[in-house]
Order: sequence, then C-alpha cells, then structure tokens
Amino acid sequence: MLKNFFIIFSLWFSVYATAAAAVQSEDFSCRGLYIGDTYEQMKAAFGEPRYDMDRLVEGVMIRYYMYPHEVKVGLDLRTKTVADIQIKDKDYVGRDGIKLGATPYKIKQVYGKTQKQMVEGSVYYIYRSGQNNQVRLLLQTDPTEGYLEAFRLTNLPVAEEISGDEADLADETDRGDVNDLFIKSKEIDVSNVQAAN
Repeated sequence: MLKNFFIIFSLWFSVYATAAAAVQSEDFSCRGLYIGDTYEQMKAAFGEPRYDMDRLVEGVMIRYYMYPHEVKVGLDLRTKTVADIQIKDKDYVGRDGIKLGATPYKIKQVYGKTQKQMVEGSVYYIYRSGQNNQVRLLLQTDPTEGYLEAFRLTNLPVAEEISGDEADLADETDRGDVNDLFIKSKEIDVSNVQAAN
C-alpha cells in the first residue's frame, strides 16, 4: 500500500513540476547581460573580446565580439545595443543547473513545454520573453537524441523559422525523427512530373 502511494506521489510530483516549469526573466540573460544592453555592459560582463567581425544577419548589420569557449555577443550597429548572444561553452550553467548535454526532459522541466522548430537547418526549442516578445531563447538540440547543443538569446529575425502550426512536434517523442520537420520546411518541385493518363 505504501509502495503504491509512493509511486502515485512520484508520478503526480513529476507532472506537477513539468506543468509548473516556465521561462523566467533570468533565462534571457548571460552573466547578467541582456538583449538591449550596451557595449560597456557587455565588457563589464565578459571583459575584453578577443576579436570582432561584422556580419549581415537577415538585413541587420551585426558586429560580433568573440570570447573564449565559443561565446559570441552581437551588437546591432544601428542601435549600438546587444542583439544576439550565442553560447556553446560546455562549462556554462543556466538556471537549475541546465547546461550543454541536457536531455529534452530536463529542458522541459526547467523552461516548460514548447514546440520544436527548424531554424536555419537546425532543430530548436524556442521560448519568448514575457517582457519583450521579440526577445527569444533558442535552445539548439541534437537532431536525433534531442540533447542540448547551444544556447542563443536574440531579438534578430531568424531565417526559415517555421511556425508552430507547421512544425508542431510538442507531442512527438523527444528522440523524434526530424526528417518530417525537415521535409515540411522545404518545397518539392513537381513541375517536370508528367501526369498519368
């Protein structure tokens, strides 16, 4: 009897914890640096960059500042504010201990449930800031196992972002086959196909 109670309680707690999970304002920062902050705030958070390079991202000129351990911060050259933060540092730890290699279960446990989407050829969980809907947390995942590969905070437009209606994978298994998602993101040319008589 006690064993059954324990099992039921464990299942209830697991469902409750996942349902209660949601993004928080701190999830949209790295070392206290937020999208919209200044160059000086970036230097206070990360120090002197190793080097920089300019890149056009979806029509916006961004100057990326490169830091050790595959961290780069992009400043919008028009507004002179932080527009993009990309983190592939294996030692970086987010809220509740989440880091590269985290499982899909851990991702949902910390940030809540959302749809997987194909963006620029990679699979992401995408979360939006409640304070500013333009700011997004993109969690890049391994296409076959779903493990966390990179963090990205951005208010930039992202190429080939598929809407949730087109790429609803929320109820599929987390090992999910991304072939279906990839196919949904491409158009098939059938102009040379002859109609059967």
